[in-house]
Amino acid sequence: MKNENNYLKLIFSPDWGLIEGIRNFIEDFTLTSLKWAGLAKASALTASELLDNAVKFSSGNRVSLEVVLTPESGEKEEVTITVENYADEQNIKRLKTTLKEIKQTSPRDAYLMKLKIAMDRGMGHKVSELGLARIQYEACALCSLHIHDDNRVSLSAKLLKKRL
Repeated sequence: MKNENNYLKLIFSPDWGLIEGIRNFIEDFTLTSLKWAGLAKASALTASELLDNAVKFSSGNRVSLEVVLTPESGEKEEVTITVENYADEQNIKRLKTTLKEIKQTSPRDAYLMKLKIAMDRGMGHKVSELGLARIQYEACALCSLHIHDDNRVSLSAKLLKKRL
């Protein structure tokens, strides 16, 4: 592949049954384009967690996923994954709070904190709030959030090969 961005955009109904197939497709797409299994697996994990949040908290009937692959020489390759959906005010507030919490400490400590909370709540609790901490810790990704005036949520994660 030449030094050009490769990208894809998917728009689909928020359906749990689609996440695994999309996750596998993202891994194959990234591996085929950038030729590095570690970055492909981290991209798949990130896409899966972001989609899980979008499906769980979506208040609309569509979710969009955009993946941009930026090939560079050496360790500068990057993948940016953005998921966009509509959400109600309560879920937007929860998302902002979660991101703020996990950015106040190291990715490892944030992950361990969220893991402990999830374990204390037990298996019956529907919301673990572990996914974003997992993205930052396991995929070494930087997350960012943009809330549009119409309650459209754009949640992005940037993965850099040099961090993995």
